[in-house]
Amino acid sequence: MSARCLVKVIIGLVLIGLVEIPAYASRGVVRLVREQAVLLSATNGESYVRAVQAIRDNIGPGASGALPDLLQMVHSNSPTHWGEDMSWPAGTDQWVCLLSLTAVMEITMEEPEQAVPVITADEPAVRLLVAGMFRDSRDQRVLKPLSMLTTDKDKQVRQPAFWGLGELGEQAVDLLVSRLKSKDAEVRAMAADALGKTKSKRAVKELASVVEDDDHIVRSKAVGALHDIGAPAVNALIGGVKGDNSDVRRLCAKYLGFQKDKRAVEPLLAVLNDHESSVRATVAFALGKFGDPRAVEPLLSTLKDPETEVRARSASALGRIGDNKAFVHLQPLLNDKEGRVRRSAAFAVGKTGGHQAVALLIPLLEDTDWLVRESAAVALGNLGDARAVPSLIALLNEEHFRLQEKARDALAEIGEQSVEQLLKALESEDPKIRKNAAVALGKIGDSRAIEPLFMALKDTDRATWALAKIGQPAIQPLIGALGGEGGEKAASALREIGDPAVEFLIEALKDKDPTVRRHAARPLRYMKDARSVESLIAALKDESEYVRTTSAWALGLIKDPRAVEPLIAALKDKQLVVKGSAKNSLRQITAQDFGDDDEKWQKWWEENKHSFGKEKSK
Repeated sequence: MSARCLVKVIIGLVLIGLVEIPAYASRGVVRLVREQAVLLSATNGESYVRAVQAIRDNIGPGASGALPDLLQMVHSNSPTHWGEDMSWPAGTDQWVCLLSLTAVMEITMEEPEQAVPVITADEPAVRLLVAGMFRDSRDQRVLKPLSMLTTDKDKQVRQPAFWGLGELGEQAVDLLVSRLKSKDAEVRAMAADALGKTKSKRAVKELASVVEDDDHIVRSKAVGALHDIGAPAVNALIGGVKGDNSDVRRLCAKYLGFQKDKRAVEPLLAVLNDHESSVRATVAFALGKFGDPRAVEPLLSTLKDPETEVRARSASALGRIGDNKAFVHLQPLLNDKEGRVRRSAAFAVGKTGGHQAVALLIPLLEDTDWLVRESAAVALGNLGDARAVPSLIALLNEEHFRLQEKARDALAEIGEQSVEQLLKALESEDPKIRKNAAVALGKIGDSRAIEPLFMALKDTDRATWALAKIGQPAIQPLIGALGGEGGEKAASALREIGDPAVEFLIEALKDKDPTVRRHAARPLRYMKDARSVESLIAALKDESEYVRTTSAWALGLIKDPRAVEPLIAALKDKQLVVKGSAKNSLRQITAQDFGDDDEKWQKWWEENKHSFGKEKSK
């Protein structure tokens, strides 16, 4: 009798009161582990997965009584060290160890309230495994075991235990608050972090009491936890901004910026002139997040701060607020000695100066700092002024790829006003300029670009992409290009255009030129459009081997029953590649497989075509 059957028999006997299950379950699990370990030793571990499954299948009520024996078996057969590259000392049995550990984990998962022997085991690996297993449980029964694991001597065990308590939410708050009073700074930090995960209002007061902790990690975790709790903790964060510790003031200001709660604006303005530059910079950043006009005048005063980061953050904040009266005050920062400041100033001038900013930003496209050039390019693109086009085109061959992207995106934002100069750029001797000009033209989608892009098909793949982006207006020229040198790229562009191109491609399948038919068949196989079925069926008799092969393939992807009989006929094709494509497509359409035997296919089809058609239409 199998172990599973034996368990079922015992459970049946329990129901009529003849057997007590805990005693059997305990002995049965231990015996099963030993039996499976012997089998694994004999097969050198080949049946390990089956052995694990056997143990999982036979863990039942009362099995927790086996935990002491199983843990002793783990202990007696432990490797020299736990990890990826484990080795076992002489006299130990790795299979007994691993299977016992599996059983321990399965039992603990089923009966977490019985986990005390496991979480006090000598092996850190055992404790770590159970902590990790309980981490995402959210089962209230794991509260006590996780509580015990938070005092484990091993930090790696404590971390998942605290995480798990945080996931339990409200029911774990009191316990976590008690851990905030630990003498161990690591424990306090983990407790604070976990309290943030609970998102409990009850945790706010306790977390506020440790934001001035002696340990900077604890302070950071406590402030972060208040942020995680959200609106109920805003007042506590405001209190931290007013505190004595500059590190706390900075952290609280940062998180208040993320909260965007208007209650924080006035308290933040009050510390904008803090004696610590890191606090001033962070407060400026936070005020920019709010976008509140009350911050404009105070931020104007910090544009002259001696610290680089304060000036930069203040400029960025003014840009986000977008008040036009900041424009004049921001202009001197475009010539700041620090690139970080000039970059922020370029952004802010673009946001506050409108078209007056264009003349100021164009010179920055030649700044020595490429990040300043990038910021100016983005700002000019947002403004959409044609005066910037020549200077932006000059950036299309920049050594920094990201700057190339920003320049071409800016040209695309400017739109129609940049088309003429981009068309000239398509004729540049520099391949980077030609490529990026093609991309910009594709994003603009102006029909004037179709013919030049068509001429550039053989030169750059980006022309293919650009024509696809232009879409419907580009279809006819692309169809005309199917028979030429750029035929493959034209076919790719038509494939990207998709549905609007289908009818044109169907018509191209009838073209006298085999090259046109070949290039037309290729995108149709990816479009999977039922409108093309009849034309693709006709193409199975095309003189071109490639057209026949591609058409057969396309019909398999469309899966239309009308194609079955023509594909069976194609099994007689002289070319193996056509026969292979037809055979694969028949498999896809019918879910049958008669290989190359056209007679068997035909017989099956005659017997099933009427019902098959009905099934496909359901």
